Amino acid sequence: MVYLDGDNDLYQYAIEELNALLQVNSSSPLIVLFDGKYHGDSCLYIILNGSISSISLGEINMGDWKSLNYLLNFSKSNYKGKYYMLEIWSHGNGWMGVSFDRESFDELKLDEINKAIYYHINIIFFSACYMGNVDVAYWIKNKVDYMIAPEGAIPVVRHGKEFYEGNISTPEEMCKNIIDFYRNNTYISTSIAVWNIKIIDNITVELNYIPENVNLDGIRDTASFSSQYADLYELIKAINFSHKEEFLNYMDELIVFKYGELSGIGIYFPLPNYISRYYSSTPLSENTIWDELITSN
Repeated sequence: MVYLDGDNDLYQYAIEELNALLQVNSSSPLIVLFDGKYHGDSCLYIILNGSISSISLGEINMGDWKSLNYLLNFSKSNYKGKYYMLEIWSHGNGWMGVSFDRESFDELKLDEINKAIYYHINIIFFSACYMGNVDVAYWIKNKVDYMIAPEGAIPVVRHGKEFYEGNISTPEEMCKNIIDFYRNNTYISTSIAVWNIKIIDNITVELNYIPENVNLDGIRDTASFSSQYADLYELIKAINFSHKEEFLNYMDELIVFKYGELSGIGIYFPLPNYISRYYSSTPLSENTIWDELITSN
């Protein structure tokens, strides 16, 4: 299943991606929900065994959870599968949302994604910047086995046959195939990584062992790769506390495959004056001391 949102400045890239997906020849159904920049160009495509059928949907809001839920419900109701993968393709901004829809001036929030996914999915793949962070993974931890996501910005690369054709029989093989594609076709200054979501609770428990008086500001330049996010592995390496080795070991277990310069594990880490007032209501903030730590640093 591909949630392909081009109702924004990525429209031309989205068209190229759609055309690549329409050429896929696979015995496993590929369902694509596409929305472009023109009013009334939303469409559902069913690609199977080299044939294509489509359902015109008029105009839909790709920032509305009901649109994502429609894709998931259509796929589950019409095509029973052993494994399910959902790709969300568009702009991303970590825990703040993904899939910006310009016409509706809306985007999918993480609680909407969590709400839309009403059955278990083996892989969720964010083809969107800044989605590879602990905040995102913790929000969807009960819905998926693996998350594939870029830690920071990611170049737009057209893919289709490379992902969805070939002899791929398990979710783990699909995950490796996707990372290998990026390794062989582009350069990423941060990382794109496969997360084993069942480890995420261990990571969040370890966050609570970071001393409250730690000077995070002193290592900001070392770990931050943008004004909003830092690499968690680099942060923990620079802190001396009793659970440091356990924390690093859990992060090694968390990442199954990766490509790039950093660990693949991002976390929200803006300067205190720039922390969103909405951050304290996220699941990670409610269940760890991370929001208190970054507010005091």
